[in-house]
Amino acid sequence: MFRIICGCIIVLGFTYIGRLYAEREKSRLAQLDAFCDGLNMLEFNIRYMNFPMAEAFKRVAEGCSQPIKAVFEEASRIMSEEYEVSSGEAFCRGIDKNKNKMTLSYDEMEIVKSFALSLGKGDRKAEIVNIESAKVRLSASCQDAKEEVNKKVKMTKSISTLAGILIVIVLI
Repeated sequence: MFRIICGCIIVLGFTYIGRLYAEREKSRLAQLDAFCDGLNMLEFNIRYMNFPMAEAFKRVAEGCSQPIKAVFEEASRIMSEEYEVSSGEAFCRGIDKNKNKMTLSYDEMEIVKSFALSLGKGDRKAEIVNIESAKVRLSASCQDAKEEVNKKVKMTKSISTLAGILIVIVLI
């Protein structure tokens, strides 16, 4: 009886760990979508509303979810408090401060950082071209990530449960 209870706990524990990892992968997709939405809002605020970058970051933060919201809020705060800081540097610092909360892959972070590095280097038209370029690259990355995540989620859930069952069999 004790072995059966321990076996069930082991299988459930491994299944739970697999589901946690799967949720982390799903949150990566949500964050990619949130970044794409944030870039759309940023483009709108710059192109049509003619807001300065600090105000545009603040408005984008109001429409995003965490942790993307924190990146835009931090960039807005830095630009409001430190006048000599460029928008690109403020955005990079916002990313660096919040990168441990984000689940983006290395390649996706590189896209976001390259976008940030080119922020504030030109006029409004150059900023809009930069935003559109980043949106295209993030959208392509999002499509690749959706396919990858679907495979990983199914595989992780199955393997974690099977690993728990295997350990129970070995222990019995």
